[in-house]
Amino acid sequence: MTDDDPGRDTLGTLFERLRRRIPQSDLDLVDRVEREFARQGSADGDRIQRYRRAAIDYRAERDVLRLVAGLAIDGFEAAAGSDGLIAAARGAIERMPRVEHGCVFVFDEQGTPEVVSPIRIGDDELPLLMEQISHGIVGQVWRTGQLVYCEEASTDRSFRALESVRSLGMKTVLCVPLPGEPGEAPRGALYVENRTREDAFPQAWRESVQLLASQLSHGLANLDRARSGSTDPTEPHRRGGRFADIVGRSPALASVLARLALLANQPKPRTVLIVGETGVGKELVARALHHHGPRASGAFIPVNTAALQPSLAEAELFGAEKGAYTGAAGARQGLFRAAEGGVLFLDEIGEIPLQVQVKLLRALDEHRIRPVGATAEVDVDVWIVAATNRDLEGAVEAGSFRRDLYFRLAESVVHVPPLRDRPEDVEALATHFAARAADRLGQPAPFLAPDLVAALQDMPLPGNARELRAIIEGTLESGERPILTAAALRRQEGSEGSGGRVQIPEWKEATHAFQARYLRWALRRWPVPAELARRLGINRTYLYKLAARLGVELPSGEPGGGD
Repeated sequence: MTDDDPGRDTLGTLFERLRRRIPQSDLDLVDRVEREFARQGSADGDRIQRYRRAAIDYRAERDVLRLVAGLAIDGFEAAAGSDGLIAAARGAIERMPRVEHGCVFVFDEQGTPEVVSPIRIGDDELPLLMEQISHGIVGQVWRTGQLVYCEEASTDRSFRALESVRSLGMKTVLCVPLPGEPGEAPRGALYVENRTREDAFPQAWRESVQLLASQLSHGLANLDRARSGSTDPTEPHRRGGRFADIVGRSPALASVLARLALLANQPKPRTVLIVGETGVGKELVARALHHHGPRASGAFIPVNTAALQPSLAEAELFGAEKGAYTGAAGARQGLFRAAEGGVLFLDEIGEIPLQVQVKLLRALDEHRIRPVGATAEVDVDVWIVAATNRDLEGAVEAGSFRRDLYFRLAESVVHVPPLRDRPEDVEALATHFAARAADRLGQPAPFLAPDLVAALQDMPLPGNARELRAIIEGTLESGERPILTAAALRRQEGSEGSGGRVQIPEWKEATHAFQARYLRWALRRWPVPAELARRLGINRTYLYKLAARLGVELPSGEPGGGD
C-alpha cells in the first residue's frame, strides 16, 4: 500500500511521521492528514475525531511557537546593541513551551565563546554545560555548521559519555547554529534542552529556534558592519539588485529587509502579515516578497478588502456560479483562483467582513474554496500576504476580528516602522520622489537643499511616505526648481492656506518632536527608567513629567517618584 492509498492505517502512519518528522515537513504532513480525514469521512467517527483534535493541537502549538519567534524579532528590531539582541533571543527561548534549560553562545573566530548567556542553568551546572563547547554537542555544531538534535541524549552513542549528559540527566537536546557569512564558521549557537521527556522538540520547535538563530545572526552582523564603518546598513541585503524598489538606508529598514530576505528564501511560502501605519509602503513590501520569493513566476493579485461590498465580498474572493445571486449573469472566477500559483495580497485585512472571515480561515487551513452557489470545493495553491494598519489584537478583543484567523495570519509578521522612527530614510525618499516627479514633467531632477531635508525630518508626517511624496510633488509642480529649499515649502504652505497639506512645524513643535524621538531611542537602549534618567543626566521625577508631556510611555512597574 502506498502512502496515498486510502486505508484504515493511513492516519496512524501519517501521525507517526508527524511526531517523528520523517521525511516531510510538518505542513506537508498536516495537509496530508487533513486530506485523509476527507477520504475516510464518517467511518470510525471516534477515531477520526481523536486524530482531528490532535491535528488542531499540533497547529495551535506551532502557531504559538511562531508568535514567540515574532515577539523575539520585535525585540531584535528595537535592540540598540549586542546585549539587547541576546536578551531578545533569551526572552523568546524562555517563553517557548517544553524548554526547561538553555543557553545563547556567541563565538570568536576560533570557536571560543565571547558570550555565554545561560537560561535557567545554575552556577553549579554551568561548568558541565561548558564541557559541551570543546567536544560535545555545541562543539559539533560549531565544527559542522549543522543543527544537532538528540531525541534521547543518554542513549545517543555520540554524546552519552559526556559528563554533562550523565550528571544532568539530559533527555532531549537541540542546538542550532547562528549562521555565519558564506564559507565561514557559525557565529554562535542557541542551545535548549528538556530533562523530563524524550523527543520534546519536534520539527515546529526546531524551525522556530532556527528562525531565532537566523535573526540573531543578522542582527549581530549588522552591528559588526556598523562598527566597521559601513554607512548603509541595508547594503548587505541588496546584493544582486534585491529590494531595489524599497528606498532607504536606516537601521530600521535594514531589519525589515533582513526579515523579507528570510521569508522570501522559504522553499514553501507561509502566510505573511505586514503591519504598519498608513502610507509606510505595505504593498511595496508585499510586491518585494512576491518578486524575490518562490512565487515570482506566478501572478501578484492585490485587493483592498476594505473596498469590498459585504454582500459581494465572498463572491469576489472565492468566485460564484452563474445565477448564484441577484445580478450574477455569468460565472465569476474569484481572486483566489486568479492568483493560482502566485500571491494574493489582501490589503486592509482588518476590514474584511466577519461572515467572510470564517471561510477565509478555512481556505487558509485546507487550501480549498467553495464558490458561491457551487456544491463542490476547488483546490487552490495560493500564497496569502495580508496587510493592516489596524491593531488586530485589539480588534480580536473587541470581537470584530476572529482570534483563530488572527493566529493563522500571524505565522510570519513583518513590521514596517513609520518614518518618524527612521528619519534617515526621509532624505533618500524625498530625493527619489523628486526625481520621479521631475521625470514626469520632463525636467532634470532637482537638488534638495540641506535645510529642506532638515525641515522634512522634523515634520510629523502622519501619512508617512505617501504624505512625503505629495509634499515633494506639490512643491515641484509649483515651479520651485532646480533647488528645493525649506523656503519653497513655506511658500507652498502659504499658497494652500491654513488647510493645506504642507505644514512646517513651529520651533516649539519641532523641538518637542526631536525630544520625543530622542527619548524613544534612549528608552530602547536603557529600558529601566532609573538607569535612563542617570544616563540622560536628569532627575527621575523630571523624566516622568517629560515623558508624559511628549507622549512617550515609560515601562510600568517602577514608581515615578524622584531620586
